[in-house]
Amino acid sequence: MEFSFELLALLSLIAVLAGFIDAIAGGGGLLTIPALLFTGMSPVQAIATNKLQACFGSFTATRFFIKQKLVSPKKQVWGIIAAAIGAAIGALAIQLFDSQILITLLPFALILIALYLVVAKNLGEPADKPKLNKKNFNASFISGIGFYDGFFGPGTGTFFTLSYCKMRAMSLIQATAHAKLMNFTTNIVSLM
Repeated sequence: MEFSFELLALLSLIAVLAGFIDAIAGGGGLLTIPALLFTGMSPVQAIATNKLQACFGSFTATRFFIKQKLVSPKKQVWGIIAAAIGAAIGALAIQLFDSQILITLLPFALILIALYLVVAKNLGEPADKPKLNKKNFNASFISGIGFYDGFFGPGTGTFFTLSYCKMRAMSLIQATAHAKLMNFTTNIVSLM
C-alpha cells in the first residue's frame, strides 16, 4: 500500500490533532480510525495502526501522572490485570469478525460514540460516594472497557475516566490519571 505525500501529510496532521485530543480527554481514535479507513486499510489494520500510535500518547500521559503521584501502578495491580485480560479477549474476538461486517458497523459505532460524548451532561462530575468497591469495579467496568478497547477502541480513555468519576467517585484529574494507566495497559495488550 503506497500513500502520496499529500495523504501522508493529512494523516500526520490528523494524528497530531488526535494525540492532542487523547492527551486532554481521550477519543482521538474517533479521528484516526476513519482517516485510516479512508486510505483503504482493512478495519483490523486501521484499529491496530490506531492502537500503535495510541500507545505512545498513553505512555507519555501515564508517566506524567505517575511522576505527579496522581496514580500508583502498585496500588492498581488488580485493575491493570483486569484491563489486560479484557483487552486480550477483545483483541482475539475482533479477529473472528468478517471484515465486511466491521466495515459496515464501524461508521455507525463511531457516530454513536461521538454523539454520546457530545450530548451527555455532567460527564466529568464525580459521584458523591463510590457505587462499587474496587474489586467489583475492576471485575466489571475495567475488564469490560478493556474488552471494548481490545475489540474496537475509540473513546476508551473517556469511558475509563467517566467510570472512575461516576462509579469510584474520583475527581476528574484523579480519574484521568487512573484512566491513562488503564488505557496504556489496554493499548499495549491489544497490540500483542
